[in-house]
Amino acid sequence: MGSFKVCNNKHLYILLTFIIFFFYTISTLKIMFFSGRMCWEDEAHFWIIVQNLSITEIFEIMKYEGHMLLWFLIVMPFAKLNFTYPYPMQILNWIFCTLSLAIMWKKSPFNIVIKTAIVASPVFLLYASHARCYAVGVLFLFLACTFYKQRLKHPYTYFFILFLAANTSIQALFGASAIGIVFLFDLYREKQLKKAAIAVTILTILTGIMYYFQFSNSFVPDYEIISKPWRTIINPFVMFWGQTEILKIYSLSVWFFRITLVMMFFAFITRPKALIVYVFSMLGCSLFFLNIYLPREWHICFFFIYLIISYWIFLEENPSIKIKHYSLFVMYFILVYTIAAIHIIPPFGNPVILNAISESEELKQGKIYSDINPIHLSVALPYLNNQNIYIYDMKGRKLNEFEALKATYNRNEKAFKYDKFIKSLDRGKQNYLITQTPLENRKEFENFKFHQVQQNNTQKFNYYIYLINLKSSE
Repeated sequence: MGSFKVCNNKHLYILLTFIIFFFYTISTLKIMFFSGRMCWEDEAHFWIIVQNLSITEIFEIMKYEGHMLLWFLIVMPFAKLNFTYPYPMQILNWIFCTLSLAIMWKKSPFNIVIKTAIVASPVFLLYASHARCYAVGVLFLFLACTFYKQRLKHPYTYFFILFLAANTSIQALFGASAIGIVFLFDLYREKQLKKAAIAVTILTILTGIMYYFQFSNSFVPDYEIISKPWRTIINPFVMFWGQTEILKIYSLSVWFFRITLVMMFFAFITRPKALIVYVFSMLGCSLFFLNIYLPREWHICFFFIYLIISYWIFLEENPSIKIKHYSLFVMYFILVYTIAAIHIIPPFGNPVILNAISESEELKQGKIYSDINPIHLSVALPYLNNQNIYIYDMKGRKLNEFEALKATYNRNEKAFKYDKFIKSLDRGKQNYLITQTPLENRKEFENFKFHQVQQNNTQKFNYYIYLINLKSSE
């Protein structure tokens, strides 16, 4: 068996499996529960959406929000039942990540060296400790590789696996689409599967149409993307290079990555199907990052997943090759380790607003407004809402309500409206405003009297809190 080529003793293999997964479990659980980690802003924002909106409203807001349907449906029961935030998302993600690795360990044609490198990689330590959707996509992509040899025997089941993978994240969508291209090609080659080929083609087209209408409004380029030069197309890592200053220490790894891409291209060229999966996934995701969304390290780590599934299919297409190309795979792992090891412990969510409100009886008894983007306040909202403390936007809507959440993605809706703000002020309470821009020189507040009660300029997230009321009696 290929799995025992490097480790021929069965008992030793079992012992190594136990040791590797034991350390993986200890490491990931430590990061999740004992590192002081709070959820990130977008994780908390997602929880607020699922907890407070109906399925109909979620479908509406998905046009702007960018997350795939499957992750909404998985998290929804736990959010609606008011489980303690953020543990359901973290535990679910850890389970999916662990299942992915277990499937890879049991079913992949890799030898134990590669398997160990994958389990121990910072990529999976990172994904297992996230409260995000990425591990779900990895699970279905690994299942697609597991059943790759049986894909023509059960074409509809295989399409369903790819459909689920594509519905987990944009990153998984590229990998699922790449495998789907190979799958469709093989269906059309088999004359007896012509009906299945036509049916799967129709289902694929319908899925593509569904994605277009589902996300057409969310495919608006990040403001940071607009000025990015086209030269970055040859190197996905360059796109987030410079966001983290410490990465400049590892500038050689950029060239190392380019060389590895070329080497793997020539390694896969003898197996066109693996090559298609590799090129389509890498290139498609790179183009998306270049034109739509500025990637962070947890997005870029998906290139590691693309390499895994490409190499997996490569070996399935040529079962006689077990060791020949594994050295290239380990080289790429070293590169990913260089990039991702800096971020093994994810950065904490910023709790400054949460602390400012929780530690002030005056604020808790008053009515709190904010003109800050609600996503930046999302870390605080679930904890405050559980205490029946709410933050309102400048039109008087709770930030966890549908209209306020929808306004997050619409600049016109977020714009300050004097009359609506006046009407929403509570005459029976103290009114407070949390803002990142001082009010002293802002014309829209010239008819208000205000007094600064708090200020924070010591962390990355600066804010001012004002006690605010009208100057006149209007």
